[in-house]
Amino acid sequence: MKSRLNSGSSWFAPVIVGVFCSFAAQANLIVNGGFESPLVPGSSEYRNGDELTGWDIYTSSEGVLHFNTDFYPVFEGVQAIYIPWGDSISQSVTTIPNQVYQLSFDLQSPIGAGVVEVQFGNKVEIVNSYAGNPNHYNMTYTADESITSLSFTCFERHYAYGNHPYLDNVVLSSVPIPPSVWLFGSGLIGLVGMARRKAA
Repeated sequence: MKSRLNSGSSWFAPVIVGVFCSFAAQANLIVNGGFESPLVPGSSEYRNGDELTGWDIYTSSEGVLHFNTDFYPVFEGVQAIYIPWGDSISQSVTTIPNQVYQLSFDLQSPIGAGVVEVQFGNKVEIVNSYAGNPNHYNMTYTADESITSLSFTCFERHYAYGNHPYLDNVVLSSVPIPPSVWLFGSGLIGLVGMARRKAA
């Protein structure tokens, strides 16, 4: 009787593991995607190089402006990044080749409209930011490499002071296999195992 119980319940383990993995895969792969570190002294401060936790900064001017809610409203938390024309921030993340990833972020311009180039590996998209009209973007990519660079570049053809976009709430997560697929696959494995035991 004991052996029958063990064999009949053996398929529960992969089901539980599958469901757990499908939810765990949704964790944010981006370090400091809300730009909450380091803390901004006063209301704003320019950042260069690797002065922004988790990010690398390319700048041809003073740097990207790291600010808090005393300077301008933000989307998430209390801090955000204001990217001047021609400047960019980037971060390299560990990815799985052929795995699908979803990128989301919030974007806005204090004045006028801004243009941002978003690059994930070798894939490039151009998005717009607008004054007084916060935009939440969702994009889907398939990774090609085990290490993938994500970058945001302010790409304005017509420079105007105040048109620089500000960025917040950057989230990158792998797209999980639906729990229903895990349940179906695990059930099939269990049925195959039971059929083999009966045949034996």
